[in-house]
Amino acid sequence: MIKNLVGGFIMVIFVIGGAIAADALKPGDKRFFGNAAPAATAAAPGENAGPAGAENAGAQEKSSKKDAHGGNPANTGSTAYYKFSRQFIVPVVSDSNVQSLVILDLNLEIDPNLGESLYAMDPKLRDVIMTELIALSNEGRFARRMTDPSNYAEIRMRLLTAVQTVQAKGVRDVLILDLARQDQ
Repeated sequence: MIKNLVGGFIMVIFVIGGAIAADALKPGDKRFFGNAAPAATAAAPGENAGPAGAENAGAQEKSSKKDAHGGNPANTGSTAYYKFSRQFIVPVVSDSNVQSLVILDLNLEIDPNLGESLYAMDPKLRDVIMTELIALSNEGRFARRMTDPSNYAEIRMRLLTAVQTVQAKGVRDVLILDLARQDQ
């Protein structure tokens, strides 16, 4: 009897310990991955990009110098990217049956100062994107040739319009990094 209790107790301890470790080490946890928003990555040279920001301190000082036109070169054309924490999975339904699944990995091209606010709005952004992806699926956009350039451009444009209903300023483009369809 004691053997069963000890075995069960040890199993409970391992499950709780595993859950705590998984929660502590998940990407985006500021306690372990620095203070920068995990989903926003600056692309402009000289930008302070999270934990490597201390190493870029000298580069930031250089970027504060004026360019030939009197402007700050770091502010002209600087771009950041917002990476969603997980992929979008869209069912393709025909005759009330799921025919295939479309998997999309999306990023948003944004103004560099928008990263933190988008991170806070992630659930709302995912919701409007999924709603638009379901609408596109119901229209047959994923049943046809997904790689057709006009279809691809239509998907990107519709997703950008959907995102801009939530965040009107600062989102420049929707980037489709991966697009795959898995037929059933």
